[in-house]
Amino acid sequence: GAKPMLVGETESPTSLLAERLSRAAVDDRVKAVVLRINSPGGTVNASEIMYQQISRFRQQTGKPVVVLMMDVAASGGYYIACAGDTIIAHPTTITGSIGVIVQTVSFKPALDRWGIHAQAITSGPNKEVASPLATMTEEHRQILSKLVDDFYGQFTAVVKERRPLIRQEDFARLTDGRVLSGPDAKAAGLVDDVGDLHTAVSTAMKLAKLDRADVVVYHRVTQYIGSPYAQSQTQATTGGTQVNLAQINFPGSGAPGLLDTSIGFYYLWQP
Repeated sequence: GAKPMLVGETESPTSLLAERLSRAAVDDRVKAVVLRINSPGGTVNASEIMYQQISRFRQQTGKPVVVLMMDVAASGGYYIACAGDTIIAHPTTITGSIGVIVQTVSFKPALDRWGIHAQAITSGPNKEVASPLATMTEEHRQILSKLVDDFYGQFTAVVKERRPLIRQEDFARLTDGRVLSGPDAKAAGLVDDVGDLHTAVSTAMKLAKLDRADVVVYHRVTQYIGSPYAQSQTQATTGGTQVNLAQINFPGSGAPGLLDTSIGFYYLWQP
């Protein structure tokens, strides 16, 4: 099928998340949301958009959001998780990878060897920053480094604000790009608990002060209907007090993440 992109004719994870949160916001039966995240991250911009979507939902509705990390919730996936009230990781979850990457490549040495000379007419000396047909100058490198530092500062500011359990003496080490398992992340303060879907639903019920609730998973009319453990989004029930279950997966290609492209600034873990 078509691969989701941030902008374009195909659906993106950002628009899908907005759709699901909008439905949960206006449904008075929904008292809490469990958001499953399975992602190595993606673009800086898409990560920020989704973080703000979740934050705005919590602020405007007062409904708690419990994040359940799946196989991977790293880099941009962790950035988004920080928007939740509580973060729960599976014992085998890979998370962390707090940092920024912009990947560049230059074909110029190969072109020179083949006697091919690429020439660009630019409006200024920095218009060719990161061009694969040009040699990166020190000035170009400094421009990119400044942007990376700015985006990294934004990431660490979010982590510092939303994860106060991280010890100050450990902060630099935990935000150097390393990945951690679920139990190690809990010990470090990156997540609140280690568990599974049952743990996440129980936590959501406690935050919403519920003794009993039904779990629903939003789906579209043509989608497969399975259990809450299914990868597809399903509607399990339509009555009673509900804890809404949303799942956002981030497929990609050359650079796996929120955008199907390898050019740009990423909160992304690339093992």
